Amino acid sequence: MLRLIEVVLPKEGVYKNACVFCGLIIENQQVEGLQIVKSVNPPHLLMKSTKTNDYPPLNDTFAARMNAPTYTLTPVKETDFLKGGVLLIDKPLNWTSFDVVNKVRRLLLKKYDKRLKVGHAGTLDPLATGLLVICTGAFTKRINEFQDGEKEYEGTFVIGATRPSYDKETEINETFPVDHIKDEMIQEAKKKFIGEIEQIPPSYSAIKMGGKRAYESAHKGIEVKMSPRIVYIREMEVKRLDSTHIWFRVVCGKGTYIRSLARDFGIALQSGAYLDSLCRTRIGEFRLSQAISMDEAFDLFAVEAGM
Repeated sequence: MLRLIEVVLPKEGVYKNACVFCGLIIENQQVEGLQIVKSVNPPHLLMKSTKTNDYPPLNDTFAARMNAPTYTLTPVKETDFLKGGVLLIDKPLNWTSFDVVNKVRRLLLKKYDKRLKVGHAGTLDPLATGLLVICTGAFTKRINEFQDGEKEYEGTFVIGATRPSYDKETEINETFPVDHIKDEMIQEAKKKFIGEIEQIPPSYSAIKMGGKRAYESAHKGIEVKMSPRIVYIREMEVKRLDSTHIWFRVVCGKGTYIRSLARDFGIALQSGAYLDSLCRTRIGEFRLSQAISMDEAFDLFAVEAGM
């Protein structure tokens, strides 16, 4: 299989006809099946690879990792959100990402008496919790950079049943046997999802189909045919908790649907599965341990604004 891919390197003019690959600078024209075809105004390189399994895929996800934005997180009390900054929030269960953005926008309006541009770098479903990167002011221009960063999640799958939304938003529509599923089978199934895989997004998603969000049709009972996409999973850990619950940790690239991963994992086990819980613990360099809760954000900004 021959692939031609453009890889974006971190700094212009530094690597010239070399590439950064898995943290190493490759200076030869051909190394282990990876060959530089030509340089197009560095830091862009066009490459071809005849190998597909030995290395991470040379796609946009890889380029994003190599060109990951750096940002030194400033303590919330020292950040001038009016000029622009980053606020890390631990999103509560049942809140939409927009709920968080809207609440932060209102808090900052109280603090600065001025309406600020506020956005987030990567949606979390209402039934998910964890890291939400909020950008304000000039930093909203960096949202695309931040959301291209590698993601890390933890959560649980339930095996032996499926739901149309692939999570607990909808009711169970089918059940399956689980007696045949042994721990060894679970560990073997995991291996099928490491690397570059094809994935079909849930019909209950915000992907636009024919000018409308897919979930709008799905909620009305209209069948939505979702197109498969290529995503990348760098690491995956799984551990059986009981007869029907499996804990997982996943490190993946942009565009990966963990709900779809749950569904596909069930199929790999010759059963069914859906996403029971999900927490995002990292986006690029940002970690959940650095985030504050919405209650902490409210208390902090309310005090500063004299509320």
